[in-house]
Amino acid sequence: MARILADAQLRSRVTVHPADIAQAQLPAGIDVALACGCIGFFDPPTRRALWPRLAAALAPAGVVLVDVMPLDRPQSIPESQVADVQVGRHRYQIWLGGQPAGADPELVRWRTRFGQSDGDMQIRSFTIERDWRAFGLDTVLDEAAAAGFTAERLADIPVPAALLRLA
Repeated sequence: MARILADAQLRSRVTVHPADIAQAQLPAGIDVALACGCIGFFDPPTRRALWPRLAAALAPAGVVLVDVMPLDRPQSIPESQVADVQVGRHRYQIWLGGQPAGADPELVRWRTRFGQSDGDMQIRSFTIERDWRAFGLDTVLDEAAAAGFTAERLADIPVPAALLRLA
């Protein structure tokens, strides 16, 4: 959302709806759909139901950009700092770690800690935990293929990703 707010061209072309993907009404004629950084939040039935809906909503030359985390199964991810940035007088820090979450064979529970400080004084600190389904890009491509999509895997990027087009 921050990128959209900062870019006048995006603001004139992008609409963000306040609905989850299972309930969202997709408009017809979508040129580009992004499923980046989010697909692991969807349970398998929601994910499988998404592809036919996108296929019906895409413009004839439309594409879907999809990515997954570089984890194809739950595993322990030791906490590490992923950001440490000075913005004005404040320093913002983010740490991320994860653990398998219970009996579900796909779930990883991610723990993200955020900190904001002004010199030695901590202004705020909070933690968010979220469950993520870990699976490989092949799972997504198989589900999308069942809805008529072909995939072009993208190389030389930090996470597994593909462009989907209708066959």
